[in-house]
Order: sequence, then C-alpha cells, then structure tokens
Amino acid sequence: MGPASAALADTFVSLHRRIYDVHRQGGDRRAMHAWLAQSFAGEALTEQYISAWTTARRLQAQDADVDVRRVEYGDVLQLPGPEGRIRLDVRWSVGGVLRHAAHEHARVNQYRAIYEIADVGDGPRIVQARMRTASRLLNPILEGGAFDLFAPDQEGPAAFLDPADLLDRVSLGAP
Repeated sequence: MGPASAALADTFVSLHRRIYDVHRQGGDRRAMHAWLAQSFAGEALTEQYISAWTTARRLQAQDADVDVRRVEYGDVLQLPGPEGRIRLDVRWSVGGVLRHAAHEHARVNQYRAIYEIADVGDGPRIVQARMRTASRLLNPILEGGAFDLFAPDQEGPAAFLDPADLLDRVSLGAP
C-alpha cells in the first residue's frame, strides 16, 4: 500500500467529484443517471443513482436544498486489487450549506472509502465503492476539520460565504 500516482489520483478525483454536482440535474431521473454514468458503472452506478435519487426526493419533501461549496481530497492510497482493477483507499471532506425551513446550517462531513476503478470501454469508471467511515464535524471550527470553513476557495465562486454572512445566517454546530 502506498500513495497513488498523481495521474491516478487526478483520474479518481475527476470521476468522484461529479457526485457532488448530480443535484444540479434538476431532479430529472434520466439526467441524474446519465450524469453519474460518466463516472460510475455496474453496481457502483446503481448504488450512486439510488442514493442520489433518494436524497433528491427527501430534500424536495422537506423543501430543502444543499449547496456543496468545497470538496477536498486527502490521502489517495493504492491497494493491491484484482486483475484489471485499481483499488484505492480514499479520504476526503465535503463542506456546504443545508437550507431548509427558512434557515441554513453549515456542514462539514469527512469520509473514507475503498474504491475500485476499471476501464469499461468508455474509459475509466468507478465500479465498486465500500464506505469505511463517515462523520459530520459538529463544530468544524473547533474540531479543526480538513479545511477552514471561512477560507475562501482560490478557484472562485464555489467558496464559502463571507464569515460575517455565515455568523448572521448560519447556525454553526446545530444538528
């Protein structure tokens, strides 16, 4: 086990990052499936689609939405895997804002999962995913998280709101 090559890590991130944009498909089932099929295949595609569709329905039922503001990847380690597949042990963090009932909550979740990537004819796809850990930082500022909620993203508008905006409008640490 060791760090994945930069090229392999980049390939994984480009495939995986798409799951955080699936909600932008407007709740259209076919569009969501097509979006996810650009990154996942087989059982992993089915699992991601069911998860995305279920989440979309729950958010709609609660008149809520999620704005993913930042995704940061930590360790991407290559593990021995079956022939024809690349197995990765990945850690990442996701920060965003959950809006519902006329108020907002900042959220930072941390994850670790084992993924397998294979070439399925249309290029590499994630073909298996096994979640190892998932946790929400209840107080991201005090817990230190993988990133500072108030640090602007250097890549533009995907950054978190100004700290004053968050203090005025977001209940930090509230479940």
